[in-house]
Amino acid sequence: GLVESTKDALIIVEACNRGILARMRRRLHEKEKKLLRSGSVYVFDEKESGIKRWTDGRLWSPSRILGNFLVYRELDKKIAPRKPGDECTDDPELQDIDKASVLESNKGTFVFKHGGLIKKTIAIELNNTCQHLICYHKIEDVHSGRLHPPHAFMELAEIKLNSELIKQHRFRKPVK
Repeated sequence: GLVESTKDALIIVEACNRGILARMRRRLHEKEKKLLRSGSVYVFDEKESGIKRWTDGRLWSPSRILGNFLVYRELDKKIAPRKPGDECTDDPELQDIDKASVLESNKGTFVFKHGGLIKKTIAIELNNTCQHLICYHKIEDVHSGRLHPPHAFMELAEIKLNSELIKQHRFRKPVK
């Protein structure tokens, strides 16, 4: 699936609360981590699952804020931070890499994986528990229309969100 907006995320979380979709009640097994692909969407409740931090076995960039989501890009590699004055271009590991696929920060140098996944996460406080939604997609799958948002699925299209639910959570950006 495709989670484009906070409203999409809320619909999926609500579908899990109603039993229309299943929540994760445990961590992914190694085999399941290997099956993770563009369009994968997971929801877990911290109390129910005992999971505080989601792990998928992949290497990710530092997070960036996008609306109410944290967004990560899949990495090929991470190189430790350099000493002040050292140039990234001097590193033989980076000689043949397109500069557009490299992010340098005080946390290190990050080389994005060509054709890698994007991971979007959102945490939603509901009834004194935290629900987490994690979704994965490839940019080309979004542009090609291969992935579909919740309203494209009959069982999710009918879900109406409770306005109190939206007011209860303090989002960075208003829900539209």
